[in-house]
Amino acid sequence: MNNRRKPSIWSNIYVVLLLRLLLVFVLYSITRFLFYVLNPSLFANMDVGYLATLMYRGLRFDASAIAYTNSLVILMHILPFRFRYNRAYQKVVSIIFYIVNTIGITLNMIDVVYYRYTMKRTTSGVFQEFENENPTNFVSFIWDYWYITFIVIALILLMVWMYKKIRVERPYIKLRNFVYYPLAIIFMAIAGYYTVGAMRGGYTAGTRPITLSNAAEFVKKPEHRAIVLNTPFAIIRTFGKSRLERKEYFDTAELNEIFYAEHAINTDSTTLFNKFEGRNVVLIIWESFGKEWVGSLNTDIEGYKGYTPFIDSLVNHSYVFTRGYANGRKSIDALPSIIASIPSSETPFILSHYSGNRINSLASVLRNHQYYSAFYHGAPNGSMGFSAFMQQAGFDSYVG
Repeated sequence: MNNRRKPSIWSNIYVVLLLRLLLVFVLYSITRFLFYVLNPSLFANMDVGYLATLMYRGLRFDASAIAYTNSLVILMHILPFRFRYNRAYQKVVSIIFYIVNTIGITLNMIDVVYYRYTMKRTTSGVFQEFENENPTNFVSFIWDYWYITFIVIALILLMVWMYKKIRVERPYIKLRNFVYYPLAIIFMAIAGYYTVGAMRGGYTAGTRPITLSNAAEFVKKPEHRAIVLNTPFAIIRTFGKSRLERKEYFDTAELNEIFYAEHAINTDSTTLFNKFEGRNVVLIIWESFGKEWVGSLNTDIEGYKGYTPFIDSLVNHSYVFTRGYANGRKSIDALPSIIASIPSSETPFILSHYSGNRINSLASVLRNHQYYSAFYHGAPNGSMGFSAFMQQAGFDSYVG
């Protein structure tokens, strides 16, 4: 006679996986809230509704970080084998869960303090910055910021306590192998699909995986981006991305003698000064075009008609620069180069450590002259992070 108690739906291994991941989401949200509460003076113009919106938007970045850091935990839950119900196996799963999420919680809480000095979420560059430091120097952090240490310990204890409440039990009915294994493989495929989608930050094949710059899409000010992001995500997304090495070839005085970069407009000799005030400013950005395709820019070639009749019709009524120089090599380099004069480097600006820096752009400059700016893009929303960059660059609207 089988006297085994019929297990609850909440002990189903797939439901347990969801509950355990939900627990991590809650812990990440708590650290995000504390990130703001312990640094309120660093985030101006923040009301309850706006803060709630930022925390909600941050869930997308949390999902990516949690999917990456808990990928082994997820895999161990969805492997299509019966031994995953064994007590020893589940013990190993719990240890891995504790380790990876303790690291995630700790990194988020360390940034509560470290952000005050860097004004950005910690990236993988921190390992280069402190590679020559004595590790014992960091021990003082535990004592100097004892309240952060206390919060970290409290969150870890909460995590362990809640985790132990969520237990896996063997199914009450043992399915035959020809039913069990196909079903388990199907569930594994479904879980794998959603895990990869969470890592990427979306399920649309035409968009790039989200990165730090995508957070700019949801904020009013660049510094608010740190609330949307989380530190594990920032480290993961910048891992392996090169940083620019600062070069000092000249001191300031010597450099100014060679070339003084600040340009002052002489209003007396500049015939076009103030002639276009109040007029619309329109930039048309082409993909994979060159000067040789534009007929009106090659009038010196006899019989050359070109392939841009509409642009040719505009040239006759526009202020035209006949010389063009590439400031970027790839599509993702284009907008930072054209809109904000940021040249390309080894890593595109949108994907780099510097994507959260405050920048000036054509839109932000024109805004000071009461212009309204809009960017129209033919690709799907989110493509190459352009929508987020336009927000960061100060455009009033984006239409994709």
